[in-house]
Amino acid sequence: MLDATDCVEKMVATESGQHDQALTDVLPRFVSALNDQRIKWCLLRNYQSFPVPRSPTSDFDFIVDCEPRRAVDFIKSVAGPTVRVGMVVFRSGGAVISVFLSTPRSPSLRIDIMRSAVWAGHDLIDAEDLLEKRRTVNGISVPAPGHEVADSLMTYLFHSGKVKAEYRASTQKCAEEDRSNFVSCLSAVWGKVEADQLSKKAASGDWEWLAAWVRGARKRLLWSHARNPVRALEAACLHVFNVARRLLRPPGLFVSMLGPDGAGKTTIGHAYLERMNTLYYKKNQHRCHWRPGVLPAPGVIVGKGSTQGDVTNPHSKSLHSPPVSFARFFYFVIDYVVGYWGGIRPRLAKGDLVLFDRYFDDFIVDRRRYRLDLPLSLIRLFGKVVVRPELVFVLHAPADILHARKAELPVDEIARQTVALKGVMAGKNGVRFVCVDRGVDAVVDELERLTIDYLDQRNRRWLNW
Repeated sequence: MLDATDCVEKMVATESGQHDQALTDVLPRFVSALNDQRIKWCLLRNYQSFPVPRSPTSDFDFIVDCEPRRAVDFIKSVAGPTVRVGMVVFRSGGAVISVFLSTPRSPSLRIDIMRSAVWAGHDLIDAEDLLEKRRTVNGISVPAPGHEVADSLMTYLFHSGKVKAEYRASTQKCAEEDRSNFVSCLSAVWGKVEADQLSKKAASGDWEWLAAWVRGARKRLLWSHARNPVRALEAACLHVFNVARRLLRPPGLFVSMLGPDGAGKTTIGHAYLERMNTLYYKKNQHRCHWRPGVLPAPGVIVGKGSTQGDVTNPHSKSLHSPPVSFARFFYFVIDYVVGYWGGIRPRLAKGDLVLFDRYFDDFIVDRRRYRLDLPLSLIRLFGKVVVRPELVFVLHAPADILHARKAELPVDEIARQTVALKGVMAGKNGVRFVCVDRGVDAVVDELERLTIDYLDQRNRRWLNW
């Protein structure tokens, strides 16, 4: 008999103690809650190590016979008091919901919940057939091998256009050895003849044919909307609603780190991103310095090249005249506004993490660095049109400690900036003051805890939990 382990994706071996047990304990409780409600469910892949993920970024994909939103509520009801909801992402018009659970100093746990594999509002497989023929392996409901590979094949083809090389051998093996379930899973959607043809091509490893087939299949699914205007309108409304939801309540996170020279913004920022890379994957992390940078440096506009100041002595150059200062400052404000709405916000809507070293408030605290001869009242006035980060970490420490790390500014100036930053940022939403007179790991521990606590509060509020 075909062993299901032959048909799963090859992943790295599980490391002992990799995920916090508080996270992995959620999964058995979650499936128990589904069973108590008599809801059919099936864990699509990675079930050999359940409930422990096989790598820091491995996820668990569940098909459930209920609305995904209802299943997400079960996760909330069974999560322990130390578990934080790091992120919730609605995909495919809400047909797929990704939930990221977090605890400090542990990789985040990702759970994807769906009713079926979908693309452009269309089912790609017969989820009912998959659930009816599911099997039990080590007490876990899992798909038959043919169902599992049919689901994986459709997901790979429709969302990436191909099957990755490392998954081809197992796909080919399952399509050949469990052909009946493979065809059964696809027949209701694609018809018996086409499902049989897909089975043969997958079993023979004809990946070029499959890549060409999916290009045509995508067009057919899109054209099918024209033949069914009601369904097309429903799919369009769901898509628009999901896009609007993600723009209005973006699952991503916008963070800035402020602090005088020597506070360690660069080093701490790098370590912070590394710590967060199982909640916000590296490909979804963006780091910027000071401003969005969608507009070129002012010096480039006037033909002088970059006008970046002396980073080893940021106060070495004289101030610009008031007219030039205003022109440059207004130009920077435009960059902040356009950069946020045209670049940062769409990234947040995708579920990305955007981190800034310094931000607009630097204009208020250290005008000399930017050679601005302008009144603070004017800077504050224009600051009202600039969207602020959700989380602002103000890094501080005694001035002599910061000066010993980086002696670009006098001790008195570092002390002045520290006091000014605390005064400017005190009482503002999302501001967290973090002392950096200790090791990087200890600082990042606090930043991580503050971040996931904030995300948990935000996500529970948005989900009405």
